[in-house]
Amino acid sequence: MVAPLIVAAMLLNGCVPGTVQTGSREKTEAWGTLDWFKRGVSLEQDGQYDEALKAYSASVELDPGFAEAWYKRAAMRETRGDFEQAMVDYTEAVSLYPRFAEAYYKRGVLLKKTGRSDQAISDFTKVLEIDPRNAKAYNLRGLVWDEKGDVRQALADFNKALETDPTYAAAFYNRAGVLADQGKLDQSIADYTMALALNPDFDKAYNDRGLIWEQKLQYPRAIADYTKALEINSRLGEAYYNRGSLWCDLGEYDQAIADFTAFLEMNPNHSKGFYKRGLARSRKGELVTAVADFTKALEIEPSFAGAYLHRGSARDNQGEYDLAISDFNTHLKMNPGSAEGYNKRGLVWAKKGDYDRAIADFSKALAINPGYDEAYFNRGFAWDQKGNFREALADVNKALSLKPNDSNYKRVMGILQKQVNEKAGQ
Repeated sequence: MVAPLIVAAMLLNGCVPGTVQTGSREKTEAWGTLDWFKRGVSLEQDGQYDEALKAYSASVELDPGFAEAWYKRAAMRETRGDFEQAMVDYTEAVSLYPRFAEAYYKRGVLLKKTGRSDQAISDFTKVLEIDPRNAKAYNLRGLVWDEKGDVRQALADFNKALETDPTYAAAFYNRAGVLADQGKLDQSIADYTMALALNPDFDKAYNDRGLIWEQKLQYPRAIADYTKALEINSRLGEAYYNRGSLWCDLGEYDQAIADFTAFLEMNPNHSKGFYKRGLARSRKGELVTAVADFTKALEIEPSFAGAYLHRGSARDNQGEYDLAISDFNTHLKMNPGSAEGYNKRGLVWAKKGDYDRAIADFSKALAINPGYDEAYFNRGFAWDQKGNFREALADVNKALSLKPNDSNYKRVMGILQKQVNEKAGQ
Protein backbone atom coordinates (compact mmCIF):
# COMPACT_ATOMS: atom_id res chain seq x y z
CA MET A 1 0.00 0.00 0.00
CA VAL A 2 1.28 3.47 -0.92
CA ALA A 3 0.29 6.15 1.58
CA PRO A 4 -1.53 9.21 0.12
CA LEU A 5 0.78 11.81 1.62
CA ILE A 6 3.86 10.01 0.33
CA VAL A 7 2.39 9.95 -3.19
CA ALA A 8 1.54 13.63 -3.02
CA ALA A 9 5.11 14.45 -2.01
CA MET A 10 6.54 12.27 -4.77
CA LEU A 11 4.36 13.92 -7.40
CA LEU A 12 5.29 17.41 -6.25
CA ASN A 13 8.97 16.57 -6.45
CA GLY A 14 8.77 14.64 -9.72
CA CYS A 15 9.99 11.47 -8.03
CA VAL A 16 7.43 8.95 -9.20
CA PRO A 17 9.30 6.14 -10.98
CA GLY A 18 8.60 5.42 -14.61
CA THR A 19 8.33 8.67 -16.58
CA VAL A 20 4.99 8.73 -18.42
CA GLN A 21 3.89 11.06 -21.20
CA THR A 22 0.31 11.37 -22.40
CA GLY A 23 0.07 9.98 -25.89
CA SER A 24 3.35 8.05 -25.59
CA ARG A 25 3.64 4.96 -27.78
CA GLU A 26 5.91 3.11 -25.34
CA LYS A 27 4.60 -0.19 -24.09
CA THR A 28 2.71 -0.04 -20.81
CA GLU A 29 2.74 -3.69 -19.87
CA ALA A 30 5.59 -3.14 -17.42
CA TRP A 31 4.11 -0.07 -15.78
CA GLY A 32 3.61 -0.10 -12.04
CA THR A 33 0.86 1.34 -9.91
CA LEU A 34 2.60 4.71 -9.57
CA ASP A 35 3.16 4.96 -13.33
CA TRP A 36 -0.55 4.56 -13.94
CA PHE A 37 -1.33 6.92 -11.10
CA LYS A 38 0.91 9.64 -12.53
CA ARG A 39 -0.64 9.11 -15.96
CA GLY A 40 -4.08 9.54 -14.40
CA VAL A 41 -3.03 12.80 -12.77
CA SER A 42 -1.68 14.12 -16.08
CA LEU A 43 -4.83 13.14 -17.96
CA GLU A 44 -7.03 14.65 -15.26
CA GLN A 45 -5.12 17.93 -15.47
CA ASP A 46 -5.74 17.93 -19.22
CA GLY A 47 -9.47 17.41 -18.66
CA GLN A 48 -9.42 13.88 -20.14
CA TYR A 49 -11.49 12.43 -17.33
CA ASP A 50 -12.55 9.18 -19.00
CA GLU A 51 -8.96 8.29 -19.80
CA ALA A 52 -7.88 9.36 -16.31
CA LEU A 53 -10.51 7.03 -14.87
CA LYS A 54 -8.98 4.13 -16.80
CA ALA A 55 -5.50 4.99 -15.58
CA TYR A 56 -6.57 5.17 -11.93
CA SER A 57 -8.42 1.87 -12.37
CA ALA A 58 -5.21 0.28 -13.63
CA SER A 59 -3.41 1.68 -10.61
CA VAL A 60 -5.82 0.15 -8.07
CA GLU A 61 -5.86 -3.16 -9.91
CA LEU A 62 -2.09 -3.37 -9.51
CA ASP A 63 -2.20 -2.22 -5.88
CA PRO A 64 -5.64 -2.54 -4.22
CA GLY A 65 -4.15 -1.03 -1.08
CA PHE A 66 -3.38 2.32 -2.78
CA ALA A 67 -5.82 4.66 -1.02
CA GLU A 68 -4.97 7.74 -3.08
CA ALA A 69 -5.75 5.94 -6.33
CA TRP A 70 -9.16 4.88 -5.01
CA TYR A 71 -9.75 8.50 -4.03
CA LYS A 72 -8.75 9.80 -7.44
CA ARG A 73 -10.88 7.23 -9.25
CA ALA A 74 -13.81 8.24 -7.07
CA ALA A 75 -13.33 11.86 -8.11
CA MET A 76 -13.36 10.87 -11.79
CA ARG A 77 -16.52 8.86 -11.30
CA GLU A 78 -18.05 11.86 -9.57
CA THR A 79 -17.30 14.07 -12.59
CA ARG A 80 -19.22 11.53 -14.74
CA GLY A 81 -22.23 11.72 -12.40
CA ASP A 82 -21.68 8.15 -11.19
CA PHE A 83 -22.21 9.06 -7.56
CA GLU A 84 -22.90 5.58 -6.20
CA GLN A 85 -19.70 4.08 -7.58
CA ALA A 86 -17.79 7.18 -6.51
CA MET A 87 -18.98 6.63 -2.95
CA VAL A 88 -17.88 3.00 -3.14
CA ASP A 89 -14.39 4.20 -4.05
CA TYR A 90 -14.31 6.90 -1.36
CA THR A 91 -15.34 4.23 1.14
CA GLU A 92 -12.47 2.01 0.03
CA ALA A 93 -10.08 4.94 0.39
CA VAL A 94 -11.08 5.68 3.99
CA SER A 95 -11.05 2.00 4.93
CA LEU A 96 -7.43 1.84 3.74
CA TYR A 97 -6.44 5.17 5.27
CA PRO A 98 -8.82 5.99 8.19
CA ARG A 99 -7.46 9.54 8.59
CA PHE A 100 -8.14 10.46 4.96
CA ALA A 101 -10.13 13.61 5.80
CA GLU A 102 -10.65 14.75 2.21
CA ALA A 103 -12.12 11.38 1.24
CA TYR A 104 -14.60 11.60 4.11
CA TYR A 105 -15.41 15.15 3.04
CA LYS A 106 -16.00 14.25 -0.59
CA ARG A 107 -18.14 11.27 0.35
CA GLY A 108 -20.10 13.52 2.70
CA VAL A 109 -20.75 15.93 -0.18
CA LEU A 110 -22.20 13.11 -2.27
CA LEU A 111 -24.27 11.78 0.62
CA LYS A 112 -25.72 15.27 1.08
CA LYS A 113 -26.36 15.57 -2.66
CA THR A 114 -28.19 12.23 -2.72
CA GLY A 115 -30.35 13.04 0.32
CA ARG A 116 -28.63 10.83 2.92
CA SER A 117 -28.45 13.53 5.55
CA ASP A 118 -27.54 11.51 8.63
CA GLN A 119 -24.69 9.73 6.84
CA ALA A 120 -23.45 13.06 5.47
CA ILE A 121 -23.40 14.54 8.98
CA SER A 122 -21.45 11.50 10.16
CA ASP A 123 -18.82 12.01 7.45
CA PHE A 124 -18.43 15.74 8.08
CA THR A 125 -18.14 15.00 11.80
CA LYS A 126 -15.38 12.50 11.03
CA VAL A 127 -13.57 15.15 9.00
CA LEU A 128 -13.73 17.51 11.97
CA GLU A 129 -12.39 14.85 14.33
CA ILE A 130 -9.36 14.55 12.05
CA ASP A 131 -9.12 18.26 11.20
CA PRO A 132 -10.92 20.42 13.81
CA ARG A 133 -10.23 23.62 11.86
CA ASN A 134 -11.83 22.50 8.60
CA ALA A 135 -14.20 25.41 7.92
CA LYS A 136 -15.63 23.70 4.80
CA ALA A 137 -16.80 20.73 6.85
CA TYR A 138 -18.48 22.98 9.43
CA ASN A 139 -20.18 24.91 6.63
CA LEU A 140 -21.52 21.84 4.84
CA ARG A 141 -22.60 20.15 8.05
CA GLY A 142 -24.47 23.35 8.86
CA LEU A 143 -26.28 23.15 5.52
CA VAL A 144 -27.33 19.57 6.24
CA TRP A 145 -28.61 20.51 9.70
CA ASP A 146 -30.59 23.32 8.07
CA GLU A 147 -32.09 20.90 5.55
CA LYS A 148 -33.12 18.68 8.47
CA GLY A 149 -34.79 21.67 10.15
CA ASP A 150 -32.33 21.87 13.05
CA VAL A 151 -31.69 25.60 13.01
CA ARG A 152 -29.78 25.62 16.29
CA GLN A 153 -27.21 23.10 15.07
CA ALA A 154 -27.01 24.81 11.67
CA LEU A 155 -26.22 28.20 13.20
CA ALA A 156 -23.70 26.64 15.56
CA ASP A 157 -21.84 25.12 12.62
CA PHE A 158 -21.91 28.30 10.52
CA ASN A 159 -20.66 30.24 13.53
CA LYS A 160 -17.85 27.71 14.01
CA ALA A 161 -16.94 27.90 10.31
CA LEU A 162 -16.65 31.69 10.58
CA GLU A 163 -14.72 31.47 13.83
CA THR A 164 -12.29 29.17 12.02
CA ASP A 165 -12.19 31.29 8.85
CA PRO A 166 -13.58 34.85 9.21
CA THR A 167 -13.13 35.39 5.45
CA TYR A 168 -15.43 32.50 4.44
CA ALA A 169 -18.03 34.24 2.25
CA ALA A 170 -20.12 31.08 1.71
CA ALA A 171 -20.58 30.61 5.45
CA PHE A 172 -21.82 34.21 5.82
CA TYR A 173 -24.19 33.55 2.91
CA ASN A 174 -25.54 30.33 4.40
CA ARG A 175 -25.96 31.82 7.87
CA ALA A 176 -27.82 34.75 6.31
CA GLY A 177 -30.36 32.32 4.83
CA VAL A 178 -31.05 30.70 8.20
CA LEU A 179 -31.39 34.08 9.89
CA ALA A 180 -33.85 35.18 7.19
CA ASP A 181 -35.96 32.07 7.77
CA GLN A 182 -36.06 33.01 11.46
CA GLY A 183 -37.32 36.48 10.58
CA LYS A 184 -34.08 38.14 11.68
CA LEU A 185 -33.96 40.30 8.59
CA ASP A 186 -31.47 42.93 9.71
CA GLN A 187 -28.96 40.28 10.82
CA SER A 188 -29.54 38.43 7.56
CA ILE A 189 -28.80 41.56 5.52
CA ALA A 190 -25.64 42.14 7.58
CA ASP A 191 -24.40 38.65 6.72
CA TYR A 192 -25.25 38.96 3.02
CA THR A 193 -23.45 42.30 2.99
CA MET A 194 -20.38 40.73 4.61
CA ALA A 195 -20.44 37.90 2.06
CA LEU A 196 -20.48 40.50 -0.72
CA ALA A 197 -17.65 42.48 0.85
CA LEU A 198 -15.57 39.29 0.80
CA ASN A 199 -16.76 38.22 -2.65
CA PRO A 200 -18.05 41.16 -4.73
CA ASP A 201 -19.04 38.80 -7.57
CA PHE A 202 -21.31 36.66 -5.39
CA ASP A 203 -24.39 36.83 -7.63
CA LYS A 204 -26.65 34.70 -5.44
CA ALA A 205 -25.89 36.83 -2.39
CA TYR A 206 -27.14 39.91 -4.27
CA ASN A 207 -30.25 38.01 -5.35
CA ASP A 208 -31.03 36.72 -1.87
CA ARG A 209 -30.34 40.06 -0.20
CA GLY A 210 -32.80 41.51 -2.72
CA LEU A 211 -35.47 39.14 -1.38
CA ILE A 212 -34.84 40.43 2.16
CA TRP A 213 -34.97 44.07 1.06
CA GLU A 214 -38.29 43.21 -0.58
CA GLN A 215 -39.62 41.77 2.70
CA LYS A 216 -38.59 45.01 4.41
CA LEU A 217 -40.50 46.95 1.70
CA GLN A 218 -37.26 48.52 0.51
CA TYR A 219 -38.19 48.06 -3.14
CA PRO A 220 -35.56 50.25 -4.86
CA ARG A 221 -32.84 48.42 -2.95
CA ALA A 222 -34.34 45.07 -3.91
CA ILE A 223 -34.45 46.04 -7.59
CA ALA A 224 -30.85 47.27 -7.36
CA ASP A 225 -29.68 43.97 -5.88
CA TYR A 226 -31.50 41.83 -8.46
CA THR A 227 -30.04 44.02 -11.20
CA LYS A 228 -26.52 43.72 -9.76
CA ALA A 229 -26.88 39.94 -9.59
CA LEU A 230 -27.77 39.93 -13.30
CA GLU A 231 -24.87 42.22 -14.19
CA ILE A 232 -22.58 39.61 -12.63
CA ASN A 233 -24.41 36.60 -14.07
CA SER A 234 -26.83 37.20 -16.91
CA ARG A 235 -27.88 33.53 -16.71
CA LEU A 236 -29.13 33.73 -13.12
CA GLY A 237 -32.76 32.90 -13.86
CA GLU A 238 -34.02 33.34 -10.31
CA ALA A 239 -32.95 36.99 -10.34
CA TYR A 240 -35.03 37.62 -13.49
CA TYR A 241 -37.97 35.84 -11.84
CA ASN A 242 -37.67 37.77 -8.57
CA ARG A 243 -37.19 41.14 -10.26
CA GLY A 244 -40.09 40.40 -12.63
CA SER A 245 -42.35 39.56 -9.70
CA LEU A 246 -41.48 42.82 -7.97
CA TRP A 247 -41.91 44.87 -11.16
CA CYS A 248 -45.36 43.30 -11.54
CA ASP A 249 -46.31 44.18 -7.94
CA LEU A 250 -45.12 47.74 -8.57
CA GLY A 251 -47.26 48.03 -11.70
CA GLU A 252 -44.29 48.13 -14.08
CA TYR A 253 -45.76 45.52 -16.38
CA ASP A 254 -43.53 45.96 -19.44
CA GLN A 255 -40.42 45.44 -17.34
CA ALA A 256 -42.05 42.49 -15.58
CA ILE A 257 -42.94 40.87 -18.91
CA ALA A 258 -39.39 41.38 -20.19
CA ASP A 259 -37.92 39.73 -17.09
CA PHE A 260 -40.29 36.76 -17.17
CA THR A 261 -39.56 36.32 -20.88
CA ALA A 262 -35.83 36.20 -20.15
CA PHE A 263 -36.48 33.73 -17.34
CA LEU A 264 -38.60 31.49 -19.57
CA GLU A 265 -35.94 31.40 -22.28
CA MET A 266 -33.75 29.69 -19.67
CA ASN A 267 -36.56 27.69 -18.05
CA PRO A 268 -39.06 26.81 -20.81
CA ASN A 269 -40.95 24.29 -18.66
CA HIS A 270 -41.45 26.48 -15.60
CA SER A 271 -45.20 26.67 -14.98
CA LYS A 272 -44.96 29.54 -12.49
CA GLY A 273 -42.90 31.59 -14.95
CA PHE A 274 -45.71 31.40 -17.52
CA TYR A 275 -48.26 32.06 -14.78
CA LYS A 276 -46.41 35.15 -13.56
CA ARG A 277 -46.00 36.52 -17.08
CA GLY A 278 -49.70 35.85 -17.62
CA LEU A 279 -50.51 37.94 -14.54
CA ALA A 280 -48.42 40.84 -15.82
CA ARG A 281 -50.03 40.65 -19.26
CA SER A 282 -53.50 40.38 -17.78
CA ARG A 283 -52.98 43.42 -15.57
CA LYS A 284 -51.65 45.33 -18.57
CA GLY A 285 -54.80 44.40 -20.49
CA GLU A 286 -53.08 42.02 -22.92
CA LEU A 287 -55.76 39.39 -22.43
CA VAL A 288 -55.10 37.15 -25.44
CA THR A 289 -51.43 36.60 -24.56
CA ALA A 290 -52.32 36.34 -20.87
CA VAL A 291 -54.74 33.49 -21.60
CA ALA A 292 -52.03 31.84 -23.72
CA ASP A 293 -49.56 32.05 -20.82
CA PHE A 294 -52.02 30.64 -18.28
CA THR A 295 -52.86 27.86 -20.73
CA LYS A 296 -49.16 27.03 -21.14
CA ALA A 297 -48.76 26.93 -17.37
CA LEU A 298 -51.62 24.43 -17.20
CA GLU A 299 -50.14 22.27 -19.96
CA ILE A 300 -47.00 21.98 -17.84
CA GLU A 301 -48.81 21.65 -14.50
CA PRO A 302 -52.45 20.56 -14.94
CA SER A 303 -53.15 20.83 -11.20
CA PHE A 304 -52.15 24.52 -11.00
CA ALA A 305 -55.29 25.91 -9.36
CA GLY A 306 -54.10 29.54 -9.47
CA ALA A 307 -53.66 29.39 -13.24
CA TYR A 308 -57.30 28.32 -13.65
CA LEU A 309 -58.37 31.17 -11.37
CA HIS A 310 -56.55 33.88 -13.31
CA ARG A 311 -57.27 32.44 -16.74
CA GLY A 312 -60.91 32.58 -15.68
CA SER A 313 -60.50 36.25 -14.78
CA ALA A 314 -58.86 37.02 -18.13
CA ARG A 315 -61.65 35.20 -19.98
CA ASP A 316 -64.20 37.11 -17.93
CA ASN A 317 -62.59 40.37 -19.04
CA GLN A 318 -62.70 39.13 -22.64
CA GLY A 319 -66.44 38.54 -22.28
CA GLU A 320 -65.97 34.76 -22.54
CA TYR A 321 -68.28 34.13 -19.60
CA ASP A 322 -68.95 30.42 -20.09
CA LEU A 323 -65.24 29.64 -20.45
CA ALA A 324 -64.56 31.78 -17.39
CA ILE A 325 -67.12 29.87 -15.32
CA SER A 326 -65.61 26.59 -16.50
CA ASP A 327 -62.19 27.72 -15.26
CA PHE A 328 -63.60 28.88 -11.93
CA ASN A 329 -65.42 25.56 -11.53
CA THR A 330 -62.15 23.67 -12.03
CA HIS A 331 -60.33 26.01 -9.66
CA LEU A 332 -62.95 25.48 -6.96
CA LYS A 333 -62.86 21.70 -7.34
CA MET A 334 -59.13 21.86 -6.68
CA ASN A 335 -59.41 24.51 -3.98
CA PRO A 336 -62.86 24.48 -2.36
CA GLY A 337 -61.71 26.93 0.29
CA SER A 338 -61.00 29.68 -2.22
CA ALA A 339 -63.08 32.71 -1.26
CA GLU A 340 -61.60 34.56 -4.24
CA GLY A 341 -62.75 31.80 -6.57
CA TYR A 342 -66.35 32.05 -5.39
CA ASN A 343 -66.26 35.84 -5.56
CA LYS A 344 -64.92 35.83 -9.13
CA ARG A 345 -67.43 33.24 -10.28
CA GLY A 346 -70.18 35.23 -8.62
CA LEU A 347 -69.20 38.29 -10.65
CA VAL A 348 -69.55 36.32 -13.88
CA TRP A 349 -72.96 34.96 -12.85
CA ALA A 350 -74.02 38.56 -12.18
CA LYS A 351 -72.80 39.65 -15.63
CA LYS A 352 -74.87 36.84 -17.12
CA GLY A 353 -77.89 38.14 -15.16
CA ASP A 354 -78.12 35.09 -12.89
CA TYR A 355 -78.25 37.03 -9.63
CA ASP A 356 -79.40 34.13 -7.47
CA ARG A 357 -76.31 32.11 -8.37
CA ALA A 358 -74.21 35.22 -7.94
CA ILE A 359 -75.60 35.81 -4.43
CA ALA A 360 -75.00 32.15 -3.55
CA ASP A 361 -71.35 32.41 -4.63
CA PHE A 362 -70.76 35.68 -2.78
CA SER A 363 -72.32 34.14 0.32
CA LYS A 364 -69.96 31.15 0.07
CA ALA A 365 -67.04 33.52 -0.26
CA LEU A 366 -68.13 35.32 2.91
CA ALA A 367 -68.62 32.07 4.80
CA ILE A 368 -64.96 31.31 4.06
CA ASN A 369 -63.73 34.86 4.67
CA PRO A 370 -66.12 37.02 6.75
CA GLY A 371 -63.83 40.04 6.29
CA TYR A 372 -64.00 40.00 2.49
CA ASP A 373 -65.20 43.54 1.73
CA GLU A 374 -65.38 43.01 -2.07
CA ALA A 375 -67.71 40.03 -1.65
CA TYR A 376 -70.07 42.12 0.54
CA PHE A 377 -70.01 44.90 -2.02
CA ASN A 378 -70.62 42.53 -4.93
CA ARG A 379 -73.45 40.77 -3.13
CA GLY A 380 -74.93 44.18 -2.43
CA PHE A 381 -74.85 44.91 -6.15
CA ALA A 382 -76.63 41.62 -6.90
CA TRP A 383 -79.31 42.39 -4.29
CA ASP A 384 -79.74 45.81 -5.84
CA GLN A 385 -80.27 44.27 -9.30
CA LYS A 386 -82.99 42.08 -7.81
CA GLY A 387 -84.65 45.15 -6.30
CA ASN A 388 -83.78 44.15 -2.71
CA PHE A 389 -82.51 47.59 -1.73
CA ARG A 390 -82.39 47.05 2.05
CA GLU A 391 -80.28 43.89 1.70
CA ALA A 392 -78.10 45.75 -0.81
CA LEU A 393 -77.69 48.68 1.58
CA ALA A 394 -76.76 46.36 4.46
CA ASP A 395 -74.09 44.59 2.41
CA VAL A 396 -72.52 47.77 1.04
CA ASN A 397 -72.59 49.28 4.52
CA LYS A 398 -70.71 46.22 5.78
CA ALA A 399 -68.16 46.57 2.97
CA LEU A 400 -67.69 50.24 3.90
CA SER A 401 -67.19 49.36 7.57
CA LEU A 402 -64.41 46.97 6.52
CA LYS A 403 -62.85 49.51 4.16
CA PRO A 404 -64.00 52.94 5.36
CA ASN A 405 -61.89 55.03 2.98
CA ASP A 406 -63.12 53.43 -0.24
CA SER A 407 -64.63 56.24 -2.32
CA ASN A 408 -66.59 53.85 -4.57
CA TYR A 409 -68.23 52.16 -1.59
CA LYS A 410 -69.20 55.60 -0.25
CA ARG A 411 -70.65 56.66 -3.60
CA VAL A 412 -72.74 53.50 -3.99
CA MET A 413 -73.82 53.72 -0.35
CA GLY A 414 -75.27 57.16 -1.04
CA ILE A 415 -77.17 55.91 -4.10
CA LEU A 416 -78.61 52.92 -2.23
CA GLN A 417 -79.62 55.04 0.74
CA LYS A 418 -81.53 57.31 -1.63
CA GLN A 419 -83.24 54.31 -3.22
CA VAL A 420 -84.28 52.93 0.16
CA ASN A 421 -85.59 56.33 1.25
CA GLU A 422 -87.55 56.75 -1.98
CA LYS A 423 -89.05 53.28 -1.61
CA ALA A 424 -89.99 54.00 2.00
CA GLY A 425 -91.73 57.24 0.93
CA GLN A 426 -93.91 55.55 -1.65
